[in-house]
Amino acid sequence: MNATMFQPDDLPAGLPGEVKHLLGRLKPEPLALRNQRKALLLQLESQRLAATGALREVLYALHAVLQAIASHMGAQVESQQGFDRALKRYAKESIPARPLPPVVLECMGYLRDRVEAMGLGEVLEKVSGAVQTG
Repeated sequence: MNATMFQPDDLPAGLPGEVKHLLGRLKPEPLALRNQRKALLLQLESQRLAATGALREVLYALHAVLQAIASHMGAQVESQQGFDRALKRYAKESIPARPLPPVVLECMGYLRDRVEAMGLGEVLEKVSGAVQTG
């Protein structure tokens, strides 16, 4: 039997069936990914202190996203929106375009792997497909 984050009895009775189904399928974050997140947080911490301007904002916002995950708050909308704003500012102010530091790409890889490991990859594919056809 696969371990899931929530058992049916743990979920509030008033949740819609689709939400219960999704939450009932979520798997806990694997230990290897937790360790990777911790290492990425340390890298982001050290690099953001040395960074300036829009890059510092990107690193700070990405740190906030990973920290929200670490503290079991989930990737809250505010931290995701903050990262989106910071990335847009960086793109606008980085003329000529400067590549993001490798740690940012490593974080994106971690987030992708976490989504897959927790069983959300299929759900996101369906949502993406619905958005593209809608």
